[in-house]
Amino acid sequence: AAVERMADTLDRRVWPLATSQFFSALMFAFSQPLMPLLVKELGISMAQFGGTVAVMPLIRVGLAMPATYAANTYGRKPLTVEGQLVAAAGFGLSALVSTPLQLVGCRAIIGMGTSFAGVGQQNMLGDIATGRTRSR
Repeated sequence: AAVERMADTLDRRVWPLATSQFFSALMFAFSQPLMPLLVKELGISMAQFGGTVAVMPLIRVGLAMPATYAANTYGRKPLTVEGQLVAAAGFGLSALVSTPLQLVGCRAIIGMGTSFAGVGQQNMLGDIATGRTRSR
């Protein structure tokens, strides 16, 4: 019975990960509505805007395997923390862009950061979850 109670208990290390994910989602929630204004100011077409937006997920997918290798080699926590810092730098630099190429570069930086942070967090959750707490 005691072992079952322990297996049912949600590990307290989940909360910093959930908080990190929340703030990451908040950054997207604040930046995405501003993108059309930035695009208009930069004078790029909707097709170019679509390509600019696609850079981040493409980088995330492309770095998923290297990020997993890095998580297993260097640890999940450093990958998560440094990934969030890189993503935050990309978001911060986005406020300073003056050319479409700079915007693409910022989106690539955000993609790199979120890829590494996301993989680190997912691996940490996989490490601490039990069969009874998975998906809660």
